[in-house]
Amino acid sequence: MTIQKHKRTTLFAATFLMSVASFTACGGDEDSGGANCAAGEACGGDVVGTWQIQDSCAYGNFIDTMDTMCSETTVDASGLKMTGTMAFKADKTYTTNSVLNGTMKMKMPSSCLNDESGSLTCEQFGALFTAFSALGGGNEISIQCSGTTTCACDLKFNNAKNEEVGNYALNGKKITLTSNDEDNEPETSDYCVKGSALSMSQAASAGSTGSATIKLTKK
Repeated sequence: MTIQKHKRTTLFAATFLMSVASFTACGGDEDSGGANCAAGEACGGDVVGTWQIQDSCAYGNFIDTMDTMCSETTVDASGLKMTGTMAFKADKTYTTNSVLNGTMKMKMPSSCLNDESGSLTCEQFGALFTAFSALGGGNEISIQCSGTTTCACDLKFNNAKNEEVGNYALNGKKITLTSNDEDNEPETSDYCVKGSALSMSQAASAGSTGSATIKLTKK
């Protein structure tokens, strides 16, 4: 989902919440995997079946939704762990059921919380996030923020569930997932099936660098 640069402080906070809520792969602007997060091989293959998520990570400047909202934001999601399954059917539909646990750290200048409509302190930003989260009826994601010149936040994921259904298309060594959720844009990744192992690697969008990789085994 492409996020337009915020025009008002409250919109920035709401947009941030939505980007976190749709965040299903661990990664960040800081190195969050290094050599252990190398892009998977692109070889194609038959994806039909149910696959167990074994590992997921990202490295480089991948989470460009944060950059779009505030170019000086940094994210370290190396403390996140994703589990769950992805199922691909022969009719070209897919279902993802994933769970996130752990802590994602974020830092941004306090100027990101100021605009022509007003300003928020770092603590107020965290409280606003908590209020939005409560409106969603769950406590899977909480945030604690502190700081003056720099706002440092810890986002804690406690069994944060994500369910997604949609359609997939194969084109050579690439797979494109198109969610039924209209807010999510299609995502194209290199993929490779070797025996009971599946890997998918997605490069960052234009203007960013890095890659995100997810590794799965067939159930």
